[in-house]
Amino acid sequence: MCGKTTLAIALSGAHWRCHGMPSIVYDPFKREHAWGAHAWVTDDIEKYKRAVAGTRGYAVFWDESTTSMRKAAADDIRFFSQIRHSHPAFYCIGHDVTSLSPLMRGSLTEAYVFRQSESRAAIWVEVFADKHMLLTTNLEKREFVHKRAFELAQRRSPSLSELNEMKL
Repeated sequence: MCGKTTLAIALSGAHWRCHGMPSIVYDPFKREHAWGAHAWVTDDIEKYKRAVAGTRGYAVFWDESTTSMRKAAADDIRFFSQIRHSHPAFYCIGHDVTSLSPLMRGSLTEAYVFRQSESRAAIWVEVFADKHMLLTTNLEKREFVHKRAFELAQRRSPSLSELNEMKL
């Protein structure tokens, strides 16, 4: 309820508006979310993985990864670490950074991080070598820190209309 899927849907729309890039989405609750006509959405994880493997040039979203990604499974590690070779954008939406293996975390170049406990925030500090990720311990509902590698972390609290007009 902090706004992760709402942000992901806005990012998907921004990829379409700004770059004409459609999305491939795994969302086990797809009937509850309106991703838009530019997005192909499935709640079948194997169908999703086949679609991603058989295409190039999409914005790819894996929602609810906390319960569907297997951080120790070779095929999920390969999927996560090699996707950038076929698709320019990959978003992994989950509840806990420790759901990602250290190798997966090391592959991150950008993150939108919602409120975290101190111990989880410390992991984000390590991932990006940036103590400003500690800001995530005192975020409000629907507020997040946007962090790109080698850039300053930005605390953001956009309205729904601002999300719908988001640029990439």
